Amino acid sequence: CFFFFFFQAEDGIRDFCLSRGLGDVYKRQVSYLLEHTNKPINSLHGADFASNNMESLISEISLSELQATALNDVSAKILSDEQLPCNKKVLVFAPHTDDDVMGMGGSLQKLVKKGNDVACVYMTTGASSVLDFEAQKFAMEKLIYSQHMGEKEMIQKDQELVTTVTDHINSKKASKFGLPDIPELTLIKTVVREAEAASACNYFGIPKCEFMNGPTVEKTLVIIERHKPDLVFACGDLTDPNSVHRLSLKVILEACKTLSSKERPELWLYRINSKDYQPHEADIMIPLTLAEIEGKIIGTIYHQSQNYRLQVGTKQLWQKIEQRTQELNEVVKRYGIVDHVGYETFKRHVFA
Repeated sequence: CFFFFFFQAEDGIRDFCLSRGLGDVYKRQVSYLLEHTNKPINSLHGADFASNNMESLISEISLSELQATALNDVSAKILSDEQLPCNKKVLVFAPHTDDDVMGMGGSLQKLVKKGNDVACVYMTTGASSVLDFEAQKFAMEKLIYSQHMGEKEMIQKDQELVTTVTDHINSKKASKFGLPDIPELTLIKTVVREAEAASACNYFGIPKCEFMNGPTVEKTLVIIERHKPDLVFACGDLTDPNSVHRLSLKVILEACKTLSSKERPELWLYRINSKDYQPHEADIMIPLTLAEIEGKIIGTIYHQSQNYRLQVGTKQLWQKIEQRTQELNEVVKRYGIVDHVGYETFKRHVFA
């Protein structure tokens, strides 16, 4: 006797998959087989399917037809530069201030080059991920700047700030259970992250960025109505039901649902924490040049407060970007597509 249990997240958000070519189950099975055998698709043989209990994949269609269909299915998702949005209003929502760069830093560069009016919106401050020493350094830099400017009143205020922050950090270190940040320290950490995000936007040629300081439907709707975007990007990480990523997406979806079908923008989802959308999952694949990958890495380095080593062997953000780019490219190569050095993948959200 078998029992099957089906679970749905309480917020009702589910991954939506647009089916094309092979059925979705076939796509997942082919993807698994390519990864499990570590073979390109044109090197698979009947024995590979049999040894993995997947003979049914080639029982209805021939192996050569399956290989061609899988290749064509992935190829159809890859957009050339000519197919990218052009001269559109584009709004990029990022749950944290570095998520846009990490999830779609290469595509941001392409969108700007295509003449799109791009704006980035950061939904939370991310202040809690800034270490105390980064905030202390910022306060000290502010003081030294005031000293160079020779403004006595500002020097006194900044000296008081340095003293206040340093004393509290020392108290935190001495406390057995730690202490919450005082408002001055929280504000400095917020400013650090906002300055990093704004600097990264400036590097990409994006003149407009906004900081929401907490995602709400009301704030999100005001921003969407003000920008009137043709295309919206949002983070589609759904693995953790309590994550800021999922909450941010829920807020965006609810805001969009209040709009009429004519006002509602197209919505593309990118990923950060979980694996990039794999070729069989993605609806859109944007190929990147080596220069665009390097630009994405540089954009990540602008978020210096996040590029520290927590322990020996921990990769920094830019190293994670490099690794993920290489891993996804290797997956695409298994389908017989070797034309590019990297990709960013997206899913289209379809409103019910």
